[in-house]
Amino acid sequence: MCEHQLTQEDLEFDKKHIWHPYTSIITPLKVYPVSKAEGSYLYLDDGSKVVDGMASWWCVQQGYNNPRLNAAAISQINKMSHVMFGGITHKPAIDFCRKLLSLLPDDLECALLADSGSISVDIAMKMALRYHNSLGYTSKKRFLTIKKGYHGDAFGAVSVCDPVNSRHSAYNGFLAENIFCKAPEIRFDCSEEDVEQLVEELDVKPFARLIGDNHNEISGVVMESIVQGAGGLRMYHPYFLKRVRELCCEFNILLILDEVAVGLGRTGMLFGFEHAGT
Repeated sequence: MCEHQLTQEDLEFDKKHIWHPYTSIITPLKVYPVSKAEGSYLYLDDGSKVVDGMASWWCVQQGYNNPRLNAAAISQINKMSHVMFGGITHKPAIDFCRKLLSLLPDDLECALLADSGSISVDIAMKMALRYHNSLGYTSKKRFLTIKKGYHGDAFGAVSVCDPVNSRHSAYNGFLAENIFCKAPEIRFDCSEEDVEQLVEELDVKPFARLIGDNHNEISGVVMESIVQGAGGLRMYHPYFLKRVRELCCEFNILLILDEVAVGLGRTGMLFGFEHAGT
């Protein structure tokens, strides 16, 4: 028997006492007992293996049990597993931020470290609100985003997720009432000769109208770069993102690009926004 193989007692405890995400507690989805993971595969207790097409919710694009990453983690944990970052710094964090910033455009020159995608979006939204408030733009308290988006499960992040898929109706009176534009229609691989004109007409115009009508209230625009992950892996045309940035600059609105699912090479470029030349 495998060291990590689950017993029937384990599975019964799991079903009775553990709430898994994104399932019903009354009629929960089936769970798959995993004993190990290697490369792109999850190995189940019954000896079968399955491809993890979600890469553990976008987290392991280098594969499970990667020897280089394992060695780095073991080396680090033998020195210190974790220290709080308030008032403290250390070389691994400095080296990481130095490397990250070297890969970004020159005008992105600071980093703030967060512990999850949801929290990173929450922090970015709070920073946008504080930025405008400190400059005296006290009416800029809302965010503009597009439908079919997903940005995490923290309260701020949920407020800019698709209102239907994220069940905004369950949190009426608690979630901020943000502004939603329809999801872009023109896809990434559209081969029409007049593709930019199509994007302008079908996607940019409705977005620009919302910005024009509400820019005095909009603190930031929150979007996934190029690919809407949980919204169905919808790849929209890069020209739309290019024009969104131009509109944000025109109306003094901060642009928050969520690259949790697409950054670090997962779209063929290091960052998704690079497809738009932004």
